[in-house]
Amino acid sequence: MLYDRYASKVYNKCITLTHDTEVAKDLTHDIFIKAFASISSFKGKSTFFTWIYAITYNTCIDYLRKSNMYVDTPIDDKNMPASNDEIDDGELMRVELDRLKKLLKDISTDDTIILFMKYQDGMTIKDIGEVFQIGESAAKMRVNRAKKKLIDLYNKRYRHSIYY
Repeated sequence: MLYDRYASKVYNKCITLTHDTEVAKDLTHDIFIKAFASISSFKGKSTFFTWIYAITYNTCIDYLRKSNMYVDTPIDDKNMPASNDEIDDGELMRVELDRLKKLLKDISTDDTIILFMKYQDGMTIKDIGEVFQIGESAAKMRVNRAKKKLIDLYNKRYRHSIYY
């Protein structure tokens, strides 16, 4: 029943992260084996989707690292200045879809994933924090920084501001 309910979501997330349908099929299989083998570790503190998403994310990132397809960008929340200027979601939505797809390929994998979590998967800040094992304020800060990086890259690449 769990497989039937979540397999397509897991598979789609694997495709999003790996861009390879065959690899996504293999990873989906591996993810469900890991999930079933460790089902006793699911304590219900989050939704089952959040729990299996964390397994999906970690399995895909491990695959990308082993394949040298993952650019690791260390995140040091303690040494980065906090920005009081929260990026409005409306600004992110004004970026044209085709340009957005190109831009997402040019920012870090972590930033792309966190934006997918928030906007494609509709995850809450709390859920994102649980996947990354960080607090809600740190998760909110990472989402905002990823949005800012995307907006800044858009402005740099297309040489006009989308700020009004």
